[in-house]
Amino acid sequence: MNNKTCVRCLKEKPIDEFYKRSTHKDGHMSWCKLCVSEHGKIYFQEHKEEARQRQKLYHAKNHDKLLKYSQEYRSTHKKEMASHSKKYKKNNPEYVKEYQLNALLNRYKITQEKYDSMYEEQNYCCAICGVNEKTLNKKLCVDHDHKSGKVRGLLCNNCNFAIGAMKDDPTILENAIAYLRIFVA
Repeated sequence: MNNKTCVRCLKEKPIDEFYKRSTHKDGHMSWCKLCVSEHGKIYFQEHKEEARQRQKLYHAKNHDKLLKYSQEYRSTHKKEMASHSKKYKKNNPEYVKEYQLNALLNRYKITQEKYDSMYEEQNYCCAICGVNEKTLNKKLCVDHDHKSGKVRGLLCNNCNFAIGAMKDDPTILENAIAYLRIFVA
């Protein structure tokens, strides 16, 4: 049997367009994959709240199992996930913009206008090394005090990483400068 008729849409389709179901005589569901998908979407729209409650309950009961699965999946599919993310961001610039705006507000409690103002005040450059953002592949990072949460300025990724690695401690940074000065010719 190479074809089967869907009892929902009444169209004859190849058997591989039907999900497998061992309890059925021919080993496949009576609805085609497209009809199953459409029905699922309609059902979810009509029963959104109940579905969300079931999801929450399931996630609460299976938190550790789901976390373990998620971590394993991410570690074994890094390249695919990175590739998918890159394509998605390229094809959905409005999502990227929305994500960045939300990150500014949620993480740093600043608006896009405040970011733009800081960006202009710093002449579009990193507050530490002075590299212009246009020469970088990324936007300048929002630097903030990890204890108070107060925003200090905009930094390139390298400078932001460096002061983070030095634990935002001026003494450690001064010691690093003194150490480097010993070896400068």
